[in-house]
Amino acid sequence: MIVTTEPLESRQIAVTIVVDDGRTQQAMRRAARQIARDARIPGFRKGKAPYDVIVQRFGEGTVRREAADLLAEDVVREALEQEGIEAYAPGELTEFTLTPLIYKLTVPLAPTVDLGDYRSYRLKPKRVRVTKKKVQEALEKIREDNTIFESVERPSAWDDGLALDLVARAGDGAEVLKGDGLHMLLEAGSTDPVPGFAEAIVGATAGEERTFSLTLPPDFPQEAYREQDADFIVTVNDVYNQIIPDLDDDLARTVGSFESLKELEDDIRDKIRQVSRAELDSEYANQVVQAIIEQAQVDFPPMVLEQELDGLVKEVERSIKREG
Repeated sequence: MIVTTEPLESRQIAVTIVVDDGRTQQAMRRAARQIARDARIPGFRKGKAPYDVIVQRFGEGTVRREAADLLAEDVVREALEQEGIEAYAPGELTEFTLTPLIYKLTVPLAPTVDLGDYRSYRLKPKRVRVTKKKVQEALEKIREDNTIFESVERPSAWDDGLALDLVARAGDGAEVLKGDGLHMLLEAGSTDPVPGFAEAIVGATAGEERTFSLTLPPDFPQEAYREQDADFIVTVNDVYNQIIPDLDDDLARTVGSFESLKELEDDIRDKIRQVSRAELDSEYANQVVQAIIEQAQVDFPPMVLEQELDGLVKEVERSIKREG
């Protein structure tokens, strides 16, 4: 077996493999035996027809082609080992002859990456700043999370909470909204569940039932009933007032093992600093990597990219067929 190589651009190498006639003849006899096992030849049992009969009946070209298929994997592997070539991906057959038996293929090599003068790159990391506003926002969130809800025996007012059941029917009698045991906050201008709902029930007391009509909004989930009038029946089960705790030492002791509000503030400040530091570190690392990538030079075999794209296209086709 004679192997010659020629370097190509973009990390590829051309490999030519000439198989000696003795090995080709051996492979042809193996191929003939396989053909004999699969074919019906008058006067012979399957697998018993001699080599000359197979060549005469099917032609030398057919036998040579079958032999070439049998040899291909072995001779390519041996050729790469002989030349010390480490293929990055399977090679591509570019030319092929039967007599003599010659394989010509292009083999992709591992990409090379030149990072350039990355050691000279400088980027000053940002400082972590914890503002009073961020600490105050965190404290307000803690207050809201520890809100106490207390039932009241009076008409509901804005910013009260309600527990209620509701059903809404369109003009054709269809139920377009229904809910039992719902909880909502009375906020002026609220559009939940539809505009005007909060205004229609403010002032209701526990146990009261109210009926009223409202126009469903243009973005109502059920398209067929958009901008149509609907009749609402609402039963208020409970009215409760929200009690938001003060920012004091008692709140600090409630939410954790803190003796004072100052300890809670210090803990919040430390946690904000840790989170900010982690975010800035991640941002810094991404900026450095991106800068190095932009100045890097990569020499990549194009056939590998084509193989990857073909694989992606086939995967998309399979996904479409599965969903179809």
